[in-house]
Amino acid sequence: MGLSRKSTRIDVLWWIATTPENVVTAKRTIAEIEKIKKEREGDTGGPDLSGGGWANDGDAPEDKARRLREDEERKAIARMTKGKEMLSTEKIEGVDEGVIGIEWVRGVLEKKGAWPPKIPCLTEGSSSYMGALPPGPDGRTIDPLASSPVRRNMIMMVARMHSMALNTHPDLQKAAKEGKIDGRYFQESLKFRMKTSLLLEASLRVASQKKSAELARTVVETVAMYKIGVEDPTSTEAVNWFRDAVQMQYGQGNTPGIVVHKAIIETEDEDEVATNDVTTLTLDIERTHAEAFTKQKVRLDAGGAKDGRTEATTVYHCHTITNNILLVASLLVPFIAGYALPKAGP
Repeated sequence: MGLSRKSTRIDVLWWIATTPENVVTAKRTIAEIEKIKKEREGDTGGPDLSGGGWANDGDAPEDKARRLREDEERKAIARMTKGKEMLSTEKIEGVDEGVIGIEWVRGVLEKKGAWPPKIPCLTEGSSSYMGALPPGPDGRTIDPLASSPVRRNMIMMVARMHSMALNTHPDLQKAAKEGKIDGRYFQESLKFRMKTSLLLEASLRVASQKKSAELARTVVETVAMYKIGVEDPTSTEAVNWFRDAVQMQYGQGNTPGIVVHKAIIETEDEDEVATNDVTTLTLDIERTHAEAFTKQKVRLDAGGAKDGRTEATTVYHCHTITNNILLVASLLVPFIAGYALPKAGP
């Protein structure tokens, strides 16, 4: 990744959207959709006489690995959708009349002024500018969003930041009632969110390796922005909205928080820390929301078997734990970077 201490939140999401694996996945998705469209156009209703060989499909090791991966993805998606029946993947935007999907999402983002996004690391004059992209074969400047796979991934990134506006949009609610939603796109977006969450954690490790407290802070803010689904996680409006939403569920004054009661840096079996010592950092941390969250989880789990909420609740708390780990990690970075490390004599 081309991350630096000057990288912005959008830069972090851009580098994740353009990782080779994500680009390849998007290419594969686009190809599958185009194939289905062609099959629909040429479907005569007759028997399939195209052949295909006599091999037992799925016997190859790579096929078994793919099936296992897809099974895990389906289970995770089922948890994220709270056990509800998955949307049909048979209806496709641009093929079936009135069906909405990624192009509808892009259109809504355009009307909000959120698309196309400004990517600071590719914008001359910004603090994180990394230089112009190499020109194309015709010598013209390349539009970073001209690539279909990259554009598709960035639409899903930006859509997550505006999830409230999209999820409450009357067009989406109407399409859901009429069964006119491109389920393939919305399932894809859930898988993409899972991958992005993993790569955000990897980005924090990059910040630690670079010993950059600034980049670590930016990544942690990006995690909050992406997981919660807001454009600016540090804005008063976003913070107040999140606090109100959490307190509505967990009670007044119960919001996610961590208090560090004690932080000690020491060299094992030594009275003081010296330069180049291998040191140990010990923290006493209190999760101030733990009791209220646990009570709510127990209450939901007690009735979860009846309404399918148990798995969804567990997933939520896993995400909470992940966010806490990232927050603690961001607290450690200044120590790792040496900003708070006591300097002793040689």
